[in-house]
Amino acid sequence: MTYDVAIKLPRDKVLPDVFDWLEGRDLHFIQDWEYSKPDYFKDDRDYTFKFKKSEHATMFALVWA
Repeated sequence: MTYDVAIKLPRDKVLPDVFDWLEGRDLHFIQDWEYSKPDYFKDDRDYTFKFKKSEHATMFALVWA
């Protein structure tokens, strides 16, 4: 089971800001979280981050959603 958080950000802000923020909290890609872009060609602002623990999803949502 995963806990999904949808956010809207410009494509150029996702890697430097969100990924660095996650790594700064000792959350590891694949192990703790994943992300996807539901419709890659439609909108460059929609991303879904999936977390394995609800507390990580909540913390992320409070900052980024």
